[in-house]
Amino acid sequence: MRHRVCPLSLFAVIMGVAMVLTGCSLIGGSSSESKPLPEQATTGGLQGAEDKLDTLTDKRISRVAASVVLAENAVSKNEPSNSDIAVAKSELKIARAMTGEPSKADLDYANARAQKMLESSPDDAQKIVAKGILTAEALRKEIEFANSRYEQEKAKKQADFEAKLKEKEIEIQKRKMELEQERIANDMERWTWVGISMFTVGMLLTFLAPFPMLKKAGMALTLTGIICGSFPIIGSEPWFKYAIGGTIGLMVIAMLVQMFFLKPKCEVDKSSVDISSDSSGQSNDNH
Repeated sequence: MRHRVCPLSLFAVIMGVAMVLTGCSLIGGSSSESKPLPEQATTGGLQGAEDKLDTLTDKRISRVAASVVLAENAVSKNEPSNSDIAVAKSELKIARAMTGEPSKADLDYANARAQKMLESSPDDAQKIVAKGILTAEALRKEIEFANSRYEQEKAKKQADFEAKLKEKEIEIQKRKMELEQERIANDMERWTWVGISMFTVGMLLTFLAPFPMLKKAGMALTLTGIICGSFPIIGSEPWFKYAIGGTIGLMVIAMLVQMFFLKPKCEVDKSSVDISSDSSGQSNDNH
């Protein structure tokens, strides 16, 4: 007895295989197109470290100045007591601990100045002190001017860096868009080639297959190829994913209903053929 294949079941199998093949090709293509992007630079760490350094430096200078002022006030009295001298010594030790050891050249310069003051008259000693104060003030102003120039240069460099960083961010976003467009284009090209392949095989089966069942399968494969080939045109539409999802869901429901609740047409035809054969056999026996 010759068994017949149900065209609806064959078409469902062909559609399922086509969807699996195209889905696997798209998944593999999407992952292979991913490329690493450069990591964005930031200035928060450097700026925070510099601000902290400036704060600690100002704090050290201020505390050294406070200790020097206390020591000066303690020994500037007409008759400083032992307590005043002890306060001056302790504050100077604290100031020295915060400033650290001087260079040999500066220490020799200060010793020479002190020796000169001891060897001079009171008026000349006052002049030496006044000259030292002017030199110290000039150095402080020079440091303040240099710091101001440094802040200006830093602000300029920071602005240039932020401008380049902004350009880099724009370049990264542009590259992301280009990669996404390339991925979509490659996916669409795969859909097109899958559709062309199915359409070609389907047409060959339709016109060259020796059996009617293969011709029907070729027509189904041709239709599937047309659907896959048209995906690049309609696949970007916002409603397409809902339409394809709903279609697949309806097909699955229809196949389940046919398998469990309805008797397939192929089996009905087979039963009718068997009944007719049995009837004809019984009539021949009666005759």
